[in-house]
Amino acid sequence: MKIVFSTLLCIMVGSMIAQSQNRRDDENEEKLNQDSLMLVGRFTFDNWQKEMNWQLDTDYHIDNLKIIELDNLIAKNNISFIIFAGSWCPDSRSELPKIIELFKEANISDNKYELLGVDRMKFEPSGKYLQYKIERVPTLIVLKDGKEIGRIIEYPQKEWIEDILEIIKQH
Repeated sequence: MKIVFSTLLCIMVGSMIAQSQNRRDDENEEKLNQDSLMLVGRFTFDNWQKEMNWQLDTDYHIDNLKIIELDNLIAKNNISFIIFAGSWCPDSRSELPKIIELFKEANISDNKYELLGVDRMKFEPSGKYLQYKIERVPTLIVLKDGKEIGRIIEYPQKEWIEDILEIIKQH
């Protein structure tokens, strides 16, 4: 009787351990699948939204006078932007929608900025990550006549629009 009971107990414990391991494996596989979905290369934010389901930050309030000022400075100074972001990165997830919302509010057309997705090593196929020495994301690079005049890394010091305006006005 003891042998039968011990055998049944071992089978039940073994079964419970196996079920627990299977659940953990399923959870790890799901996490791996979510983590492995990385946008690497050039994208529009519309592509980004479709692939990652990130939405614009419509709660991000931008001063209308600053938007007009930014729009005028961009046109007058031949300003463009490069944004490096990671689809896997929480900072990119919180800040990229704010940047894009700002660009939409300021009527900055898609041809005035380039959105480049990087992997965890900050690689992207064009090689611009090397040219601009990208170490953290998001990184917004402000260009004047195609040359870098400033950058904002991860978060602005004040607000996105204020920091961008400050960079442009200094040059």
